[in-house]
This record gives sequence, structure tokens and C-alpha cells, in this order.
Amino acid sequence: MQNKKVFTFVLFAVIVSIAGRLMPHLPNFTPLVAITLFSGFIFKNKIKAVLLALACMLISDFATITLLNSKYLTLNEYFTSASTLFIYLPIVAIALIGSGIKEIKFPKIAALGFGGSFLFWIFSNFGVWAISTSFYAANFSGLTACYVAAIPFLGYQMAGDVFYSLIVFGFAKFSINYFSSVNSSTI
Repeated sequence: MQNKKVFTFVLFAVIVSIAGRLMPHLPNFTPLVAITLFSGFIFKNKIKAVLLALACMLISDFATITLLNSKYLTLNEYFTSASTLFIYLPIVAIALIGSGIKEIKFPKIAALGFGGSFLFWIFSNFGVWAISTSFYAANFSGLTACYVAAIPFLGYQMAGDVFYSLIVFGFAKFSINYFSSVNSSTI
């Protein structure tokens, strides 16, 4: 029974990650950070949590590039770019942060969604600045310009990550409470 629950969650996480990135949405308003935090919460084994988060990112990247962005970016260009590392590293960090969640408390979940957004923004934009020398000068003002240009994306991501984190963890809390009350009433 436990394997069936794990498989169901993994399948759910992958489908939600892909759907959240393929459906029309505001820039960076996706469920990926929420699923990543939740992976850490569900899998106390940190390696499993990280692997699921990376799998969701990888599969949704593959689907997004293949179905939506193939005329702008090829899979080979994306996955061989050094900047991709700066996108995947915060996913690992967020999954590890999620593994520290012991119980679902909504103010904490909202704060972690907010923090996950900020962490992703810091890493990914540093990667854009460090790798894309044609866009930004290789100095502090170039780095500052890169972060300033990305502020609108940060706002959308924070809103999405907090929203989806509250939805995902709220559904989990509801399910835990509902099924525990159903099981206790039948005993």
C-alpha cells in the first residue's frame, strides 16, 4: 500500500509540474517550488526528495522546450549550457529545505514558498549574469542590472510559489485530517 501511495504522489508531482509550466501563466507563476518543498516534506530520505524535485524539473523542462520553445531553444543548447546548473542548484536546495518541515503550519509554508522564490531568483540570475556576458557587464553594476531586470519575474514567482505551496500543503493537510478521521471512525 505504501508503494502505491508513493507512486501516486510521484506521478501527481510530475503531472502537476508539467501542466503548471505548459498551461498559460504569468512568468514564473508555476507550482515547481511548491512541489519541490513538498517532495522534501513527503520523503524524509533527502536523496529521494532531491531526485523527485530534479525529475520534475527535468521532465517539465523537456516538455516545455519540446512543445513550446523549440524554435527559440533546443534541448541540447539548454542542457549543455552552464547556466542550467544555476537553475537546478536552487531546486536541490529547496528540496533539502523542504525536508526540514516537520508539520504543516501555513505561515511557515508561505514563508518557505517566499524564501524558495528568493533563493531561485538569487541563483538563477547570478547564473544569467555569470554566463551571459553579452547581456550584462562582468562587474558589480552588471550584476546589479541583472537582478534589477529580474525583479518583475521575482514578484510573479513569489506570488505563484506562495499560492501553490499553500494549495499543495493545504490539500495534504486536508487529506491527512480527512483520512485519519475516516479510519478512526471505522475502528
